Amino acid sequence: SPPGPALRGIVRVSGVKTSEMVARLFRPDEDSANWRTTKLPRRFTGHLDLPSIIVPVPTALMYWPTRRSYTGQPMAEFHLSGSVPLVEATLEHLCENGARLAQRGEFTMRAFLSGRIDLLQAEAVLGVIDATDHEELQKALSQLGGRITSRLGQLRIDLIALLGDLEAGLDFVEEDIEVVTKNEIARRLDAALNLLNELADVSATRLPVGYRRRVVLAGLPNAGKSTLFNRLIGQQNAIVSPIAGTTRDYLTATLRLESLEVELIDTAGWEDAADLIMERAQELRAEQVSASDLVVWCSAVDLSDEDKVEDARLRQLADAPCDFMAGCSNSIWTRCRTWVRPTHRMW
Repeated sequence: SPPGPALRGIVRVSGVKTSEMVARLFRPDEDSANWRTTKLPRRFTGHLDLPSIIVPVPTALMYWPTRRSYTGQPMAEFHLSGSVPLVEATLEHLCENGARLAQRGEFTMRAFLSGRIDLLQAEAVLGVIDATDHEELQKALSQLGGRITSRLGQLRIDLIALLGDLEAGLDFVEEDIEVVTKNEIARRLDAALNLLNELADVSATRLPVGYRRRVVLAGLPNAGKSTLFNRLIGQQNAIVSPIAGTTRDYLTATLRLESLEVELIDTAGWEDAADLIMERAQELRAEQVSASDLVVWCSAVDLSDEDKVEDARLRQLADAPCDFMAGCSNSIWTRCRTWVRPTHRMW
């Protein structure tokens, strides 16, 4: 269990010497005296005999004597009061008797190495822990439950069956017998490819730990990007001026929408570089756009016909996974605010 006070603390032990480690501090109740002889996973009661604690510590022992545990090794868990000194004393006593502290994710790594879970399920464990909303949790639980793995397994069976049909057809290549038609082969391969694309899309929706979606504000100079940036984050971080080209370097800020955190980035306006400083500003702007998950294109509401043509041309050049157009200016920024309403998700 994570560090800190709680109603219950859980200390897990895994390895071939689990029984030996547990026996050094666990004193079973009378009806749990045969805990070392059990062949099936069971729950036992008793207390812990800890040198640094003057009274017996009541505990429940969850014991997996064989490799049918989460880690694929003999494993035990002490469920005791979540008092920090009690949990620390238990860990200290185990380490003094030959155990060592587990590294981060080591129990799941052992489960993977022992074949108890596959790589997708191992990744899903972290997804469950790091889920920030119900949707992310459901996706991770589905992956942890083996939904993706089972579909990949069925796909493998289908492809092997198709290969068998093809090989059978080769045995009758000189005879007028067609085991499987070209159209049937194409249909089954297309179905397999569609399933792989679908599963790839599902997997791609899970973000790496600590990753925040990158949202870039882009547009022509003086389109109101900095004003929008300031209003969205609730601070005057960006300098706002009616003079075009005020923003040279890009600015970043963290914006939290419901349970989702995004990295909001204000960039220089798209224009031809007139000097070395502006050339560098355009390079930085291009780097941020290319690395973004979403581009919010800001267009001033009072553009001339000539500027509208240029605005449309540059908007097409915004090379990003997703483009969203919003009309805004320094005086009418509220037109851009609708895309971040709490009930509206852009991904």
